[in-house]
Amino acid sequence: MSDDMDNDLDPAADIIRCTRALRSHRRNDYEHRACGSDEMLLPHVLQAFGTHECRSFQDDMRYDDKRRLPLTECSRLIHIICAAVHHAQTITLRQSQRIAPERDQAHIEKSRADLPDTKIHTTLVDTQGENVPIDRRAREAIDLLKLQRSPAAAAPARIPERIPQSRAVWDIP
Repeated sequence: MSDDMDNDLDPAADIIRCTRALRSHRRNDYEHRACGSDEMLLPHVLQAFGTHECRSFQDDMRYDDKRRLPLTECSRLIHIICAAVHHAQTITLRQSQRIAPERDQAHIEKSRADLPDTKIHTTLVDTQGENVPIDRRAREAIDLLKLQRSPAAAAPARIPERIPQSRAVWDIP
């Protein structure tokens, strides 16, 4: 992806829009476990892109009923996430409680071993309590989702740095 395209991108907004769109698609088999919040769904959306990119993990990321993740049904969302999160392929999460813990841990260790250290900015604890590598920009999107649900979200938002104060709505005569 070019730097120009990257500068025009709002990764947090794109990821949030994707997760909400996918959440509303209740008949889609992808939401097999019916996550209860955007924060819970986001790692699974990111995992879909990671699985799409990391073919070596694809056989092991399945539902309880052994069907593959329906990546084709989520292709548009995955495409947006691909643009928003450059290193989403670094993320591997436990998809099913039925995956043996030692096998799942081997996946996480393999994914870490295959990545340059510079790509691992922080970690995220998934719904099964595993620490997994996650891209910094995805982490920021998750933090934004949490902020929107906090009491502080009711406070006046500060003016984004990229918008001159003279153009702010409340400054216009």
